[in-house]
Amino acid sequence: MRIYAFVLATALSLPAALAGTAPPAAPAAEAGKSQIDAWLLQGLLDPATPASAREALGRELLARAAAGDASAQYIAGSLYRQGESHPAQVLPRDLDKARELLLAAALKGSLPAMAKLAQVEYDAGNYAEAMDWTQVFSHYWRESGDFDEDRAHYLKNLLKQIGDKLGPSGDEVVRQRTIALLDRHGATIEAALARQHSETGPRPGLRPAAPRKPAQRLRRAALITDDSGMAEFYIAVDARGRVAKFWVLDAVPGIAMAGQLDGLFRNARFNEDERQRDGLRFGLQTITFSNQKLDLNRR
Repeated sequence: MRIYAFVLATALSLPAALAGTAPPAAPAAEAGKSQIDAWLLQGLLDPATPASAREALGRELLARAAAGDASAQYIAGSLYRQGESHPAQVLPRDLDKARELLLAAALKGSLPAMAKLAQVEYDAGNYAEAMDWTQVFSHYWRESGDFDEDRAHYLKNLLKQIGDKLGPSGDEVVRQRTIALLDRHGATIEAALARQHSETGPRPGLRPAAPRKPAQRLRRAALITDDSGMAEFYIAVDARGRVAKFWVLDAVPGIAMAGQLDGLFRNARFNEDERQRDGLRFGLQTITFSNQKLDLNRR
């Protein structure tokens, strides 16, 4: 049976473009921070923020997600998947709500939401559905032209785990289930992706200035697992491309892994933007790893 292997999509770099429904936001110094950027600075994902403040920010996040904001849906879905294990404990663990919000973001063209739906279904014990979403994500990632086999550590491992749970299964079974899912949602997703393509502006996203150097430094670090996985961080970058702040959003196999990986950002440098004179740029960055080999992927 042919099973596609892939990792979280990397073409979407800033929070405003996370779900593929809006062009990247201008720097804070020029156009003002997005609401999500402001929430990050107010401590949404910071465990040091007073609990009452985090709860209030969480309510604002959910209200924005309910209003249809795809980035808010992706963040809230991720936090519902982690639940109380997230250091900030913003939302309780609820896989049903995580699925609902991530599906809403996926239907707005968010490739990362499709990938995370596979993880949610796996967490819920719905292994056939997890396989469905891995195949759908693979389809759209390959169509995007950004497919890269080298960044497949985390979801290669997930696919192996799904396959072990499903047992023997033929190509035709997987193909028919994938076709059924595409028949149900494909037109909506493709329309959203078309809008994303037409609305993408020229502003550069956040890209590691020298991605191999921090990865090589971290290969010497002691990790808590030899399994493949990923960790997602929001980062705030200053005008010189230095990371000023960072916050963990999600991680697999466990959120504790993020604490082993956050050192990647302490010395990392990102591309400069000549239009950014001061203030901060915000982005969602993914680290994937396999057998203690780390890779920083642009989102």
